[in-house]
Amino acid sequence: MCNEVLETIHQKRKKITDLLDEAKLACDRALFQEVYIWNVAAGEPTSKKRKSVPIELKSQRSWTTILSDIARLSHFMKIIEQELISKYATIYLLGFLNPNSTGCNFFTLRSMTLKDGLVDAFFELDLEERLEDTSRYFSANEFDQINVCIDGPRERAFNGFLRFGLAALWRESVASNTTDILHLVAMVIAPQLDTSLIGNIVAPWEDIPAWIKASRLMGCLYPHSFPLHYTHRLLTVKLVFENLLLPEINTPNAMLAGAVPHLLAALYTFARHMARTSEDAHLAHQALVQISTQTGQELIVREVFYNLLSQTIEDKNQCKCRGCKVDWCPHAARGKLLQQCIISFNGSRHYADGTFTEQALIALKASLEELLSPWREEAEEFPHSNSACILRTLLYAIEALFHFLLDFEHVTGLLELIIQLLHHSDSRVRIASSSLLSLAFSHIQSTDIYMNSMLENIKAAIETVLLQPKINIKEFQSVVSVAARKSTTFAISFLSFLIESRQEKLRWKSNDEKKDIIIANFISYLIASGAMPNPRAAYKKVRAIQSLFKFESKRNNSAAASNLIAALLSTRKAFIFQKQCKEVIGLVRYFASESVGWRAYQMACHAMCTGNFEIAEIIYTKLTFQTSTQRSFLWISSLSKIAEAEKTLNQNGPKSIPFATTSLQAAVSYVETLSLQDEDFMVFQIEFLRLRLDFLDLTAALRLICRETRLSGTVPKNSTRVGLHLVNNLKCWGALANRYFSLYRRHGLFLCMQSRTTLRTMNSICRHLRNTSIKLIGETFMSKNEQAMGPKGDEIQPIIRLQKEVQNSFLSNLDKFVEPAVRTTALGELLEGICRTPIPFPRGFVHTIKIQPTKLYVSLEPSHKYTSIPKEELQTIDIDPVSDSVTIYAGAELTVCASGSIPEAIIKRAHSAFSRLLIWGNIEHISLLRNSDLEEGRDDGHIEGQHIPFEKKKSVPAMEVHMSQSRKFTTHIELPSIKTVGIHRVNFKLGCRDLACGEWELLNTNSSNAIFIKVSRRLEPKEW
Repeated sequence: MCNEVLETIHQKRKKITDLLDEAKLACDRALFQEVYIWNVAAGEPTSKKRKSVPIELKSQRSWTTILSDIARLSHFMKIIEQELISKYATIYLLGFLNPNSTGCNFFTLRSMTLKDGLVDAFFELDLEERLEDTSRYFSANEFDQINVCIDGPRERAFNGFLRFGLAALWRESVASNTTDILHLVAMVIAPQLDTSLIGNIVAPWEDIPAWIKASRLMGCLYPHSFPLHYTHRLLTVKLVFENLLLPEINTPNAMLAGAVPHLLAALYTFARHMARTSEDAHLAHQALVQISTQTGQELIVREVFYNLLSQTIEDKNQCKCRGCKVDWCPHAARGKLLQQCIISFNGSRHYADGTFTEQALIALKASLEELLSPWREEAEEFPHSNSACILRTLLYAIEALFHFLLDFEHVTGLLELIIQLLHHSDSRVRIASSSLLSLAFSHIQSTDIYMNSMLENIKAAIETVLLQPKINIKEFQSVVSVAARKSTTFAISFLSFLIESRQEKLRWKSNDEKKDIIIANFISYLIASGAMPNPRAAYKKVRAIQSLFKFESKRNNSAAASNLIAALLSTRKAFIFQKQCKEVIGLVRYFASESVGWRAYQMACHAMCTGNFEIAEIIYTKLTFQTSTQRSFLWISSLSKIAEAEKTLNQNGPKSIPFATTSLQAAVSYVETLSLQDEDFMVFQIEFLRLRLDFLDLTAALRLICRETRLSGTVPKNSTRVGLHLVNNLKCWGALANRYFSLYRRHGLFLCMQSRTTLRTMNSICRHLRNTSIKLIGETFMSKNEQAMGPKGDEIQPIIRLQKEVQNSFLSNLDKFVEPAVRTTALGELLEGICRTPIPFPRGFVHTIKIQPTKLYVSLEPSHKYTSIPKEELQTIDIDPVSDSVTIYAGAELTVCASGSIPEAIIKRAHSAFSRLLIWGNIEHISLLRNSDLEEGRDDGHIEGQHIPFEKKKSVPAMEVHMSQSRKFTTHIELPSIKTVGIHRVNFKLGCRDLACGEWELLNTNSSNAIFIKVSRRLEPKEW
């Protein structure tokens, strides 16, 4: 816990007051004094010219230190205080830019006209007045903008102020409504502006006073005399990009109609006319995109997007990266910016701006057609020049749009055009096209009209790739997987083409063995990519795949053999029960027994994910004797026990539940031993195994209820032992489904799609067993519609197909008029089939990662003037007395401040991109009031003569929050009114919403994400 969390609200308020007083006094400091104080504190040498410095300066702190200390407490400051510190920061920054604006010089010049209230008038001046009153005594020729002569101490003090003072203030808080600081920063970035970008933006605001003032500041000449050089301007651009977080803007106020256009114009000018390298221009464009998306204004975002797009198309410079063979390419970087602009503005799929999405798609489609039209008309090969980089740029942007498209009727021509790019001569264009098509087809319901065209283009592309000296085996993996999953016809045709191509290559003996191995690896990888998402299509080609596998095994091509074995293992999912696929298991079992090392471990993990637990057990048992460390032994042993338990269940059914439970408990013990050194390690693995154990326990209990019901011949009655057991069992199935879904929400962001689908499938199975049990033997106890909605599960999984076949064949015809013995027999057979069918096993189980916790701090909004709960009262109900607390009237409004940060590792490890954070909350009643707190003649349930229903828990609607480039966030949350007297705890959780509208919870371990509220009737408001 941070040190400031350990302090009470009153201590924090006292410290804020002291810091604000110190910041106000520091405004009366001359620049040379500030430079001296900063360099002495930093241990840097000071200027030799200034030998006489007042002794009292040694006890003062620099502007940078004051701002950094205030930034740490900005979360607990009132809005008026945040605006005040923004004014102080403006005075400090202008002090570096115009030495006459602070200190004795300014006061001496102003004292002739302002005798009374001098200090107050000094702080009330806005930026325009301050520049006019100080720069009239300041020669514009005193400094040269190009050859700036700044001494070392002043340079270090100014850079330190930008990096550690102003950056800290912006990083820890949202920019306040005072706009002078933003205007001044814009002047630092670019003294002379190119306003072509903001012409359409400010057109509706020409008569607004905020824009009139901004236009005067944009046209003034004062910035030309600022003592700045290029490094300062670049550092300021970086400061804006990494730290600035604008508040939500809904009306054309001083921020939107004044400071934002000024800042946008400055960044645009720097990027187009002042940047010395393409990297520096890209940094300014990044800041431009970030600020435009933070405003949330469609007009601003559209102008920035169109400007970037026009630069992309009109850029005639030859790409220096020579086909994007280096790490950084300006065209590809611009494509990422277009992608970021679309994603950051739209946020999530069902919350996106449909108008902007449609207009952007039309513009991108027109640009793509314009770029490709010369070559399509002349039927020439695509040139390998910077046009390939521009194509990738457009494909990146179009791919981002497909995350938010809800209507695909008007994209048929665009998709046909992109399908043709699959056989482009540039490898990275093919990869970008494949990624885009895979995303599009995953959202489109009917893809049959595209399959023939895509199959022919992929065939042509593969034939071209096989002739090239270098082959990227993952070029078509994504689009092939999605297409094979969508269409069985495509999967069979594609596998047939690959197998025939490989067999044809084998007929002609190649002199280049190395090249032949590369081709074999490429084709085998594509076979696996087409077989795993469609096991039935793979089983139809199983003989041919087996022959290729035997050939590659004989020539010791382990890479190709492993890909083909993965395709063979996937055929297990084509059948529900194990007895139906014996011919494949025999061949694979022999190869598995011969495999060793890392490749054997990978094969065993894939066998677990495809339901081949027998093969996995063979490999894990063999690997157990090859481990070299204790941790490796424990991990392999745990996997071996899991495979053994699941294999026994698939072979013997529910009879082996006791043995399987013992094996799974041993696996849990092994995994818990591994996590002893770090509690956050293997959390997902332990929870998943415990859920599986509970699943088996509930299955065994439900079978016993079915057996007793069948023997008695009657449905369980209320208030009987069997009836109570049945009610508890049904409730437990619902709770187990919720626990699977909770595990999905807490860990799904860091799991692959197969692992997410596994958790959704298990949730679906639990709900199905609960609803089926209610229908057959438990209708008298509860309704089955309570949890009818939820994930449907993965249709490729055998257990889901079993569920649907049983439901369609006989469960749908069983009702309460059928004999209880028949119904319980059907339910028992369903449980028998579920135990004999392999469960979906998440691939993320074998990929152990440690999820770093986020930081979430909540506190009461400091503007509220209510007393806190006495410490003695909090201690009596076992509550930490250092937590934030407040006493309010019943039904009073309350605002909570929430802030925090997201570790960079979460952004990198997330399998789904997200740009929005969510904060959930719930209000929980934890204690009644003491008798002395209640009014005579009333109890807790009556307030002002009305009966208020008691609420144990009350949810707070999810709050969507933006985060800065430094992954910081801050917001205010309006709590719903609380009318039940007593002591309540408000808990908050931090999460995120990805592009597909999936909502995930993020780990948060700090204890400062809760506040306590005492609702009373006898409270008198008291000032802090």
